[in-house]
Amino acid sequence: MAVKAHAAPILGGWEIDAGTRYWYSSGTEKNTSGSGSLTSQLTYSNLTGQSGELFARVDTPWRVFVKGYVGAGAITGGKNTDEDWGSATFNNGGFMVSDSTASGWLDYAAADVGYNVLRDRDYKVGPFVGYSYFRENINAFGCTLIQPMVESCANGNQASLTQDETWQSVRVGVSAVATMGNRWGINGDVAYLPYAQYSGLDSHWLRVPFAFYPQDGSGRGVQTELILTYLVTENLKLGIGGRYWAMWTTSASQSCHGGCNAEGTSFPPSPYTANAERYGAFVQMSYQFATHP
Repeated sequence: MAVKAHAAPILGGWEIDAGTRYWYSSGTEKNTSGSGSLTSQLTYSNLTGQSGELFARVDTPWRVFVKGYVGAGAITGGKNTDEDWGSATFNNGGFMVSDSTASGWLDYAAADVGYNVLRDRDYKVGPFVGYSYFRENINAFGCTLIQPMVESCANGNQASLTQDETWQSVRVGVSAVATMGNRWGINGDVAYLPYAQYSGLDSHWLRVPFAFYPQDGSGRGVQTELILTYLVTENLKLGIGGRYWAMWTTSASQSCHGGCNAEGTSFPPSPYTANAERYGAFVQMSYQFATHP
């Protein structure tokens, strides 16, 4: 039995695919202070994310396509490692390391517009440009001093650190969609982020007074995904896929306000680097229809 979608009473040549997706992912954030010699490094690792998305793609009769997604969810587990050198410790010397548990939330979105340079009934390939938004808010709770100095640790239910950071990026890439027989399909994107605007806030809740580190800068990144789909009915489609994102700063700085050291002195902007990575697998369900001239 044929499974191609029946023509709808609209202008021929349109193809629309829209649906919902669940993404199970893991991620890492690494934030480093100092230039030349390290001052402090915060690493949030094994950040388990569970999020839901809405997505859609529209192909027009003129080979132009638009697509995008929006999603949000929770970071349900993870680990924070806090490493401090020299002046970053409260006695201005030595080396200190502590570990904490981590949790939080994330939200993200992307929107692209492109042109299918190759297009047939069973495949389409084209470049695109677009915009990407990604935000993570991570809280570290409690701590265990692995290499102690004079600082003390919080109990397991007390927040010790919060990292809130946002990446807003330009996307440039290639998208491809192909069908295999009547039911199977495969599609994917590869995108380079030639420019990313980064902003963050690192909050230290155990300091007296609290210490806040505003951060900003610019960077680059990559984003890619691959999806295998199966057409259950003429219009209902199921899919499974994988995704990888990475962003990093190429120029950034941070300052400090509040309890920045034992004297409570604020610090002017200083060199800083941020790296974010997230990858995982997802399942999706969508509704598609197409009209043919």
